[in-house]
Amino acid sequence: MDFGKSIPAQDIALISPTVELIARKNLHPALPDLLLSAAMDIQGAGLLW
Repeated sequence: MDFGKSIPAQDIALISPTVELIARKNLHPALPDLLLSAAMDIQGAGLLW
């Protein structure tokens, strides 16, 4: 597959599955918020609807 040769003339909306972040019970309570913040920083606004 070559995405470089298959660029549509206009933007299109794509549908993708949602993602769940999971953690172990023994994870420090402060870490889930930090991990979620990092995921949002990496994914940008695409993570939020």
